[in-house]
Amino acid sequence: MATSTQQPTIRRGTTPDIVINVNTDLTGRKVELCIESGDYQIVHSTDDKLVVITEEIPTDEPIEEGEEPTTTTVCKLHAQLTQEETLAMKANSKLNVQLRAYSAGIATASNICTVAVEDVLRNGKIS
Repeated sequence: MATSTQQPTIRRGTTPDIVINVNTDLTGRKVELCIESGDYQIVHSTDDKLVVITEEIPTDEPIEEGEEPTTTTVCKLHAQLTQEETLAMKANSKLNVQLRAYSAGIATASNICTVAVEDVLRNGKIS
């Protein structure tokens, strides 16, 4: 399972939208977004807050006249963190992020990616 390689950051005390592009079809699979900051873990899954958006993208392969263009299935994963979740992250540190997917007795996992955690000047929830 491959993911994009941008180096994102999360700012504590915010509610970031997390979008992860995956070049694997995750239709019908249970998927988990696992985030670890020290001893603190966040897990969003397709059973609750994680949404899988599936798209068919045309491939760049040349086609003969009369043939249908071929497509490939790609997925975007979307989750939103809460202020409480980001405030629990250690300031000015790195956190680990990994995707896990499960279907029909087969479990897969992505590489572990690191994300920078930026601090805010005033700690606490804004409401």
